[in-house]
Amino acid sequence: MSTTNEPNGGRVIAFPGTAAGEADPFVIDAELGDEAAERSPAVPVDRPVTDGSSWLDRLRSQNRQAIVPSYLKSTADAKDAAKWVGKHYAHKAGYHAARSPLYALRLAVRSPRGLLLLLAATGRYVTDAEGRPARSETATADKAICT
Repeated sequence: MSTTNEPNGGRVIAFPGTAAGEADPFVIDAELGDEAAERSPAVPVDRPVTDGSSWLDRLRSQNRQAIVPSYLKSTADAKDAAKWVGKHYAHKAGYHAARSPLYALRLAVRSPRGLLLLLAATGRYVTDAEGRPARSETATADKAICT
């Protein structure tokens, strides 16, 4: 492997089979842009948002959430929350129960195609359709091994 020195202080290592000074017709010369990097310093994309305080100061100034939520502190609020959650999930169940005939119709329309696709894939698997050309060529080329 041969190397050449470039005028800008770089070094080019030629690939095996090419001359050191021979230019590749598919290579496009371009500047690397080092001058732009020297002019303006790099700025991180995601700067950490800090106000100059220490980790302990930031911890002390945080607002803490309650360990027990406010809707569970009294039995009346807990009953109201449970009633709302029950109504919410009853509505979800009713919505899907009302749409179940549509779901059944979609399933009935798509089932024959799905069954055919399943049967076709199973048939290809069982008959080893991918290996058929290799077996055929082996048999016709008298490469079969008889044991």
